[in-house]
Amino acid sequence: MSAQPSNPSDHHSLRELAARVVRTWQPACWFGFIVEAIPEEGGEEDGEPVQHPAHFLVAAWPPVDAPPLPLMPAGAAIVSRHVVHAAAELLRLVPRDVPIVMLGRDSVNTMLVADMILAGDRNLDGWYRERLETFAEAERRNWRLEIGRDYSDRDEGFERFKQRILGQAP
Repeated sequence: MSAQPSNPSDHHSLRELAARVVRTWQPACWFGFIVEAIPEEGGEEDGEPVQHPAHFLVAAWPPVDAPPLPLMPAGAAIVSRHVVHAAAELLRLVPRDVPIVMLGRDSVNTMLVADMILAGDRNLDGWYRERLETFAEAERRNWRLEIGRDYSDRDEGFERFKQRILGQAP
């Protein structure tokens, strides 16, 4: 569970984002993405308790004449503390008063967005860099598993035939 926003007026970003979100693609709309990449976590540093806030990846793509989107977003950022701060960052990346289609995790290469932050954010260090690298590697493993499952050259029928003829285990 993320910490609450520091200021109740911070919810303005969520309201503004909600007002601009459209459900279906339109030629003039931007595309937005927000995902929690680093969960809130407590720990110790130098013998003192610390509380690390959740961190969210935010990315935005400009309008396209027709789907699909380009692989690289026009902007990406990592934002801490609360999803309302992520919404505010997304609104900063997108021009004012344009509609926004929010993308789900299955539509975005989250590993690439994380790698963009890791390569481009010189101020991301220590615990935060390590956690984002862990997130990117977990995303990479998930992609590899999905690719191996869905795009394998393994033909189960042929494997059964081969086992029957040659007596080999698949």
